[in-house]
Amino acid sequence: MLTTHVYYDNLHSDRTEETTISICQEIKKVLKKIKVVIDGNIASRNAYDTVFEDIIIQYCLFHFAKNVREAYSDEVGYGKGRSILPLQHLIGFFSILNIFFDHDREIIELRRLQNELNENIDRINRIDKSEYSEEEKQRYIEYIEDFNEKYDKKARKYLTRIKKIRRRKNGIKLTLRTEEQAVELLKDAETYNVFPTKVQKQVNRLKKNWENFTHCLRDNTIPPTSNKVEQYYALTLNWIEKNNLQSKKQFYQKQKFNLIKRYKLPLIKEGIFLDFLRATFTMLLTFGKT
Repeated sequence: MLTTHVYYDNLHSDRTEETTISICQEIKKVLKKIKVVIDGNIASRNAYDTVFEDIIIQYCLFHFAKNVREAYSDEVGYGKGRSILPLQHLIGFFSILNIFFDHDREIIELRRLQNELNENIDRINRIDKSEYSEEEKQRYIEYIEDFNEKYDKKARKYLTRIKKIRRRKNGIKLTLRTEEQAVELLKDAETYNVFPTKVQKQVNRLKKNWENFTHCLRDNTIPPTSNKVEQYYALTLNWIEKNNLQSKKQFYQKQKFNLIKRYKLPLIKEGIFLDFLRATFTMLLTFGKT
């Protein structure tokens, strides 16, 4: 698919360098110089570099965030699908996202919750446990774990609420950072957080390919993500539901349903069919138990 700004190869049978080179050669017949947004696939990058001179390649920030999230889930996640991240690691995760988009609001609240949790645990730890039995010590450990899970749940509820706020018609949207801000925020993220090994690899990849990740900060004609669906979910703070959309039709259907819920529109219009449903429902209520 060829658009004003982005070429997105979602219809290809494979993503090998050879296949992508042949596609690039077709594009070059129409456009001699292009800017592309890709998900960081090495074969794609090599193909574009081979066919086009002085090409600008932006790595998709949505896919980068997704990779960071998966790295956190693999190492520290728990619960169904390892989807729950401990509060302290949520702070680290949003510190990385904050490099490119303004997530100050989330980080401030998550740190407040972390400080509150630390104060409660410090208070519990000051209790003299020298005379505790082994069973009592085990219950104490479980109590601390319950406290941590309680605050993990508070953090999740807060993030869910923020996601809904961003999706409202006049909700606050995420704003893209300047490159100068991004440089400082990367330093802050590494200074104030200890990243799990897999997450640190993603951070190192970001630093190594900084130019490719930051073209969109220098040139506002370059989008930060590789297609419109991903731009929508990047702005609404959702990195999961996008993967459940299998087609453009399904995407628009979902947006229509969200509008129906937001403005409380009736699912069924007034008319003969609705009268029939009401009559049937009334009869079931009246005679269903006989």
